[in-house]
Amino acid sequence: MGTIDKIKIFIEEAKRTGVEVLGPDVNESSRDFDVNSDGAIRFGLAAVKGAGDAAVEAIINEREENGPFKNIWDFVERVDLRKVNKKTVESLAYAGAFDSLGELHRAQFFNIGEGEQSSGIEKLVKYGSVAQAEKSSAQMSLFGGGSGIEMPKPKIPDCDKWSDLVKLRFEKEVVG
Repeated sequence: MGTIDKIKIFIEEAKRTGVEVLGPDVNESSRDFDVNSDGAIRFGLAAVKGAGDAAVEAIINEREENGPFKNIWDFVERVDLRKVNKKTVESLAYAGAFDSLGELHRAQFFNIGEGEQSSGIEKLVKYGSVAQAEKSSAQMSLFGGGSGIEMPKPKIPDCDKWSDLVKLRFEKEVVG
């Protein structure tokens, strides 16, 4: 798991024998490489460079306790952002681990819109932190009601999608 060179060898062997190897996915990957229900090998989250053990455990535990993530907003609202920090989200985005959630394509995570100062990831992490703090303070209030006002999701500006070559280059950096 810790050596990208060894991972490359195993992936090439799997492909040579006709076994499909799928990238990491926050809704399907386990800690280590695993076989999914279709018989394909799913890349383990712990093999993503930049995704530490604590972050991987936090993602998997949250998914197992409360079900799959519905979208990227649900992900940042639910995972422990003290463990799953901005760097982890960046690595997972580069690796394509959020692709199955739809809504955003990979370039949007890193794009800084015209006249803006924050990337999509920075907006997502900030939104998740505020949403979690709001939820926590509502649970701790005397009556448990909270404000009843849903915090608006920040706008992630659209941009051109990355070419396959660009996506593969970033994937190679984080998953080999």
